[in-house]
Amino acid sequence: MASDARLAPSGSTRRRACEPCRHRKRKCDGDRPLCGACRVFGPPESGCVYFADRFCGADHGPRPPVKGLPVSQSAEEPPGGAGKHQAKSDLSSTSPRDQNEHIAPSQNSEIVSHWEPASPPISLSETLHVNGVQVSMKLIETFFRYPGAQIPFSFLKRDVFLSSIRDQCPFLLAAMQCLAQRYAEQESPQGSDCDEGEVHYQAARDMISRLYDDHSISAVQGLLIMATCAAMRGVLSVCWQYIGMAARMAHYLALEAASVAGVTYSPIKEEVRRRTWAAVLIMERMSWLAVDRPSIFANVPARVRQHIPDSLWMSVWPDQAMKPAIHGPFEEAALFGYLRPLMVLYGKALDFARGEHGLRMVMNYQTLDAEIDMWFLSLPSAVRILLIAPEREVRRLSIRGCEPNFWFAFSVTALGLHARGVLRKWLLTRMLSTPDQVVAAASFALNAEANAPPTPVQVDANVLLCKILADAIHVADEQSALLQHGLARSASLFPATPHLCMGTYQVALVYVSALGRAISDGDHTMIARCDVGLAVVDAALGVWNRLFSPAHKLRYTLRNLHTAARQGLIQAGQHQLTPNLDGTIEFSLGAPCQ
Repeated sequence: MASDARLAPSGSTRRRACEPCRHRKRKCDGDRPLCGACRVFGPPESGCVYFADRFCGADHGPRPPVKGLPVSQSAEEPPGGAGKHQAKSDLSSTSPRDQNEHIAPSQNSEIVSHWEPASPPISLSETLHVNGVQVSMKLIETFFRYPGAQIPFSFLKRDVFLSSIRDQCPFLLAAMQCLAQRYAEQESPQGSDCDEGEVHYQAARDMISRLYDDHSISAVQGLLIMATCAAMRGVLSVCWQYIGMAARMAHYLALEAASVAGVTYSPIKEEVRRRTWAAVLIMERMSWLAVDRPSIFANVPARVRQHIPDSLWMSVWPDQAMKPAIHGPFEEAALFGYLRPLMVLYGKALDFARGEHGLRMVMNYQTLDAEIDMWFLSLPSAVRILLIAPEREVRRLSIRGCEPNFWFAFSVTALGLHARGVLRKWLLTRMLSTPDQVVAAASFALNAEANAPPTPVQVDANVLLCKILADAIHVADEQSALLQHGLARSASLFPATPHLCMGTYQVALVYVSALGRAISDGDHTMIARCDVGLAVVDAALGVWNRLFSPAHKLRYTLRNLHTAARQGLIQAGQHQLTPNLDGTIEFSLGAPCQ
């Protein structure tokens, strides 16, 4: 059949195609019948009867050209049809494709941007030839050493992944390398001039158009990693697009279901499905808080929108259930159990700060603040001690195996401080800008608590301001102490996510407000206290500058506000100090920060 097809004239009235194309009922172009199925999944074992230097067929589009392969070389490649059926039966597997391309390593960063023919497999300790992609094992190992505080990446099990790395999705591998390279650049001697991670980012982005024909768990995982890479570059709109693609693909794969009718998964595969779905929910929740856009899950049932179901929440890997690895409060499953209700409280805090409450302002504030306090009280003492004496846990968790769990606990605790700090900063801002409204709301709350008739209650505005300021500064001091110990522990692997940076900035504005008040009152003790706290936050934003691009905008704005407060220019109108979440940052003392 193959020889007859090649000898047929180009203007033949009968269109010919390889057997897999006919099986999939995909038509081929009469002139150059190269179908999209063979292009995406690779030719079958016997080789496709047509090879062309451009794309034709029903799904042709503006894609880069491919080079024709001889049939002898194509016969050595895995069958495309088997890969497609395997993807249907095992949703975590992917089909081989693009086996004539790979990224070659260079001497400096082990990654360059040019392409060359595939080479035979070599030692796993150096590099590995995987489906036409030259993978740097050093970057893969760096990825798995990435702190566990980066929640979405706990869906990859290191030993299982490395044992089957030759069968992994090239898109997932490229995304992993991109993330690992960006962290490796933090300690690079070239500093900001080194940007090899952009090579991997572009390589992974070029593969995204092919994911529409290859829905798999690996594709969902790669999209989540790409979303984090986009957030590091400061392109939050692109980050939101990746998360939307991952969420829709996860729905298509029915990851939210505990089981799929007619499909049986191994315990590892079931755990991967649950973890990936939970990662989609968490990543979506964190990102929409940063980009200030409607939630992707706004139209889904309340069980998904309000919380992450217990049946889909992460647990220990099945083969580690009997291992005494890490037990107690720093165990992964326990930490996720504390994170789940906190995600809801964090969303409530931001929604509260964006709304208007009238005379019920103080009452609503006290109710939500009590919920956050109850969450802190639910934490075990070993986790709460991070807020008091973190050096004890740093010494106890200095062993290698507990490093990710330490960062996980660090991030969860910091997120709780951010939720409480957003509330305290909001009330302090209202007190400095519109004190009469806060005093009236406080009087209304006192009457409501006493179940008394609405009689005027005398509230001293100065006493109320001092109390609000003391509470807000206490939260800011807790955060700065936690950041200081985190920076001293490992600055290069310090967790940087949109919610962590934005939350840190929000709480740091408490110091700015308190500094302006202290300078006007001549309180030198408070001035020194605010200067120390702002210095710690400035150092943290400096570390995050390479990992999360908007951090330099926040740092620049915070320095300007610090200078303005020092000059006594900040007296009121503190509600204008919050940055816009669309990429620009404005404040009342100058032009937008570019």
